[in-house]
Amino acid sequence: MKRILCLTWFCFWVFLMQAQWTKNISITPQVTFGKIINHSPKILYPIPSQSIGLTTNFVYKTYGKQYWNSWQKYPELGVQFGYLNLGNREILGNAYSVLPNISLKLGGKEHTQFRFVVGTGVAWLTKKFDYNTNPLQTAIGSHLNNITVLQFNWHTRLSERIKATAGFGLTHFSNGSSSLPNLGINVVTGQVGIQWTPNPVPQNEYIESIVDPKPKHKFGFTTHLGLAFVEQALPGGPKFPIYIASLGGIYKISKAQQLILGAELEYNLSDYYFLLRSTEAPTEKVARDAATRHLVFIGDEFFFWPFSVLLQAGTYLDSDFEFNFGRIYTKLSSRYYLPAIHGIDTRFFVGVQLKAHKLAAEYISLGIGMML
Repeated sequence: MKRILCLTWFCFWVFLMQAQWTKNISITPQVTFGKIINHSPKILYPIPSQSIGLTTNFVYKTYGKQYWNSWQKYPELGVQFGYLNLGNREILGNAYSVLPNISLKLGGKEHTQFRFVVGTGVAWLTKKFDYNTNPLQTAIGSHLNNITVLQFNWHTRLSERIKATAGFGLTHFSNGSSSLPNLGINVVTGQVGIQWTPNPVPQNEYIESIVDPKPKHKFGFTTHLGLAFVEQALPGGPKFPIYIASLGGIYKISKAQQLILGAELEYNLSDYYFLLRSTEAPTEKVARDAATRHLVFIGDEFFFWPFSVLLQAGTYLDSDFEFNFGRIYTKLSSRYYLPAIHGIDTRFFVGVQLKAHKLAAEYISLGIGMML
């Protein structure tokens, strides 16, 4: 707790010096109250009565300096430093996190706004599973984890520089099965705080983009190749790759948003070896076919150039294996689009994907792709 407070104060003073000359930079400290969800019968530890923490979000409130700002209703871009006491120091410990995030306006006026926040970053959990010293921690198998946050927040202006904030959301910790166990920790949260902007830009000085948001072409396509590594069956066992490939058709709503309808192919090498060494697959071809998954999905991609956030939902077409978490899956992707090549409409990107079934993460993958 002392360390996170010292880090917060250090960042605060650095921010304060910067804010004297940087317009529309804000600091948003919040107190977080939460409750861990018991989402699996494999969770062995007693669910704590509550979790409590502190976060400090350093925010750049866009006001039109980039051409896409007004297309997305002037989103807020932030980096949040967080501390969360999960409620059981001996088994679950604490979580420390760094969370890049985006806040989008859903409704409201200048003085009162409703906003949606999405962020994904890295977290260090002080307690993980250990056969000897922490056998009840069946949710997390590594100290280093992904943190993903979804929140709905309410802001109301108290003065020219200060807003009150409140909201609720879901915080997810997991390592994407790169180290077992990986049931993940899911915390339903409520948060209250303030937002202080030392050098605000008045609303009447926000810049409307002169760039036409209409795309040159309504339709296009996108393709993606990804790679993930997961452990199979036993904590501390070997890590196997999952190869991912996708192809999708695009309908461009604007230069800031597009819908994607597509198909994916996954090849899980851990399933291949498991089936080959068991009596279920008599030949390599049978094992290889059974380790291959065929999926279809729909997605919605939001652009904050050169970055984007892609939300996907899909299902499996296969019927020859057990779906322990159900046939529906979701993905949250963060992408960075490389600079455009002069005279070529194709844009290349690199990205990170988190795939989950209900509240359990299956894998975290790195990938490359292109959009035309």
